[in-house]
Amino acid sequence: MPKTYSPPALSARQRDAVEAGEYDFLIPTRKPLMRTDEVAQVLHRSLDFVRALVGEGRLEAHRDSAKGDRATNIITRRSVVLYLAETSDYDPAYMIMRVEAVLKTFKAPALDRIIAFANRQKNLLT
Repeated sequence: MPKTYSPPALSARQRDAVEAGEYDFLIPTRKPLMRTDEVAQVLHRSLDFVRALVGEGRLEAHRDSAKGDRATNIITRRSVVLYLAETSDYDPAYMIMRVEAVLKTFKAPALDRIIAFANRQKNLLT
């Protein structure tokens, strides 16, 4: 019998990063529920690996068997984000620090262009 899902024990830093959406870039969809094959593609793992994560209670899922005996899993996006945070060995905020270090090397015209692009991207998000 599959175990019941329980969220991973994340550090305060990891929880803050998850809440800030810093792992969202790893998942190309905003759908709250994902098929097993979609999760496998995001994790770059096999379908059996994803099913095992569900069976071990490491991903939360809705299980149903409309046809046949095998239950089909629909997995929550939020549990995939938490799984990625749990298994990461990096702090997503480090990327910002690296970009800042590179930006210091640009001259004013290049920075103006980057700022204009960043503002367009920001406006798409709001």
